[in-house]
Order: sequence, then C-alpha cells, then structure tokens
Amino acid sequence: MGCNHAVAPLNRLLGCALEVGFHPMAAVTQSRLVNCVFGALPKNKPNPARQTQLPMQSIFTLLISAALVSSAHAGATTTYSGKSGKVVQPMAQAGCDCFAPGAAFGVFGGGIFPKEDGADAAGGGVLFDYFFTEYIGFQGSYGLFATSSEHHQFDGSLVLRAPITSLCVAPYMMGGAGMSVNGDNNTDYHLGAGIEARFASMDCMGLFVDGTYHFAADDQDSDFTVGRVGVKFRF
Repeated sequence: MGCNHAVAPLNRLLGCALEVGFHPMAAVTQSRLVNCVFGALPKNKPNPARQTQLPMQSIFTLLISAALVSSAHAGATTTYSGKSGKVVQPMAQAGCDCFAPGAAFGVFGGGIFPKEDGADAAGGGVLFDYFFTEYIGFQGSYGLFATSSEHHQFDGSLVLRAPITSLCVAPYMMGGAGMSVNGDNNTDYHLGAGIEARFASMDCMGLFVDGTYHFAADDQDSDFTVGRVGVKFRF
C-alpha cells in the first residue's frame, strides 16, 4: 500500500490536535478529541492473503469507544442553587495526576508482523515522549527486530490521548513517519492506537501496550505491523 493511503489519515490526525489542543474545558476537549480522531482511522479492505495480520481496526474501535464512554464522566461544570442564583462549585473529582504535561523515557518488547514478505520476528527498543498538554504530545522511538537481516525501526509520532483520571489510564492514538533499515533504507508512514496505565504510588510509572500499522512509502515495499508492550518512567 503506497504512501497516498497514509497521508490523508495523518493530516486528519494533525487537524485533531490543532482543533482540541488548548480548549479550557476538559470534558469538551476529551469529547472533541475522541470524535475527531475516530474519523482518522484507516479503513483498510480485508486481505485474505494475510489472515494472521493484527486486527488493527478492531483495536482502534475498542480503544476509542472506551475513551468516548470516559469523556461523558470527565470534567466539572459550575451549577447554580436557589432563586438567588448563587454559584456552587462542584466537589473536585478524585483521580491520579499522572498525565500532566512532561517527559518520559520507556523501554519495550514486542514483535514485527510483515503483511507479505518475510516472517514474524520478536524484538524490543527504547522511546522518549514529551507531552505539551494533558492531551497532545510527541514520541520518538527506536526498535530492533530479529528478522533475517535485523530490522531497525526509527519512528516519530504525534500522540493524542484521552486520560481517564479516575482509573489512571489513558487510551491514545498516534501517527507519524519513520525509516526502517533492513538491508535497504525504506521510508514509511504509520497509524496506531494503545492504552497506558500509570501507578501514582510508584512515582507514576506507566505500563503500556500498543500497535501501529506501517504503510510503505514505496509500493514495491511491504507494509507491516509493530506491536509493543513496555514500561515508562517520568522525569
């Protein structure tokens, strides 16, 4: 699949970030984020030649649905009491504060699943991410996978997340571009989704799982999926 199939969803994902990035109401921001990024999901036709391909569309739908449910409970609104119209501030909602803006370093293990050429292979890598707001951030990652000639994957991603502070978890979507080195240097574009849980009692250490589908920029190269499970540390 060529790059034209990936560029439109990536542009849509970037538009979501610009649309909801700095809205002052958390509930409105989260709801807009979920509805907006749902439209960026790639709608691939089924490929009978590769039945073992990860069901990325189903993963996307499940995670976005979870975020949509959480958005109905997020945020706080001002209410008025009695005929005097006295302003009554609602009680603060309990929840973790682990998804504030800031940086984190992570390590992960996982696998690479080629769509056509080559066999599935295990691997791992490192990542760094920085969130400018509670909802929008950037991630850079490097992965090494044990294919026949060692697949090195370098990726840069825009990340949009929808924290559920009452549970201290955050579903997220990511999209961007990268380069793979596996005998040849190849460019690709990617879209993916995942979920992260953080533990306030452990200095907000995070555990995450995600998957990304990589669209080869050259039609002669094969698309592939990367699945990751890892841990993050804030600093």
